[in-house]
Amino acid sequence: MKKRLISCLLLLLLVLGLTGCHFSFTEDDTSPLSTSVTVTLRYGNGEADGAVHLPVGGRLPTPANPEKAGWVFRGWYTDDALTKPYDFSLAVHRNLTLFAGYLPDYEQWTNRLTDAVMPSLVLVRTATATDAGRGTKTGSGIVFFTERDGSDIIYYLLTNNHVVTDAVGGLFATPYTVEDYRGEGDYRSVTLLASSAEYDLAVLRMRGSADAKHTLPAIPFASACAASGEAVAAIGQPGGQRNALTYGHAEECRALGASAGSDDSQVMFPVLYHTAPIASGSSGGAVVNFAGELVAVNFAGAYSEEGEYRAGLAIPIERVLEYLRTIPEVAALL
Repeated sequence: MKKRLISCLLLLLLVLGLTGCHFSFTEDDTSPLSTSVTVTLRYGNGEADGAVHLPVGGRLPTPANPEKAGWVFRGWYTDDALTKPYDFSLAVHRNLTLFAGYLPDYEQWTNRLTDAVMPSLVLVRTATATDAGRGTKTGSGIVFFTERDGSDIIYYLLTNNHVVTDAVGGLFATPYTVEDYRGEGDYRSVTLLASSAEYDLAVLRMRGSADAKHTLPAIPFASACAASGEAVAAIGQPGGQRNALTYGHAEECRALGASAGSDDSQVMFPVLYHTAPIASGSSGGAVVNFAGELVAVNFAGAYSEEGEYRAGLAIPIERVLEYLRTIPEVAALL
């Protein structure tokens, strides 16, 4: 009996041993240790990705700076959000992907905005009458559509609702006057076509001579609002100053949590926060992307309790188009 039990135990151990040897042999045979790693370079400029092969533990030589038209290379990053710069002194022990980061070429961008976009921006003056008396308030406006009508050009302008409220005109006067980017104001029949406190947007329509030396172009619309981190520029007429141009980046679209704080501006939907400085009079001005396309319309600024400027607030282009489509005379033009 003891011999039989011992024999069974020996047989079981033999089987287990052979099984263990079998698995160990298969793992070593089919999974040799890798001796190299691959670093993938995402250029982000239309070129195919690059690849560098290194021995495990090797250091990546700094690649040549890639080029992107209209942009300046700023470095390599380990994340596509471009928040984590890569340290080339580190040893590479695993496969890695690096992303090229760029900054706008501001000189080139400024020249392009000055030539192609700034002529679409105007200064809007509204003659007002309130309990405090008569006065004038100023804001910015954006030419977004034009059409020929005989010897005239009809211009359609975007601005904020709070820029055009409290307007008052006399028997022979219009409550609204418009000056273009050159300071010229030879525009007739400036009328309020529509306005909305819920969007804090308004549309003005005016006439100008088609034979004028300088006519105003319509700004192109972007297909979507700016993405978080995207470079943007703000153009407007703060304090009556013409053609103020500032730069920053888009932060995010988020709800205000409360309206802008007046009967004239009751925006409750998510708006674009951006870092391009704006000031009083920038309302109704443009926020544009690197291509010079309208991504949002400025309507307010965010400030700390101490009065420190924090961010510009702007109506995203999706909401702008949503509003314009509610106006029959305008919807037919889009």
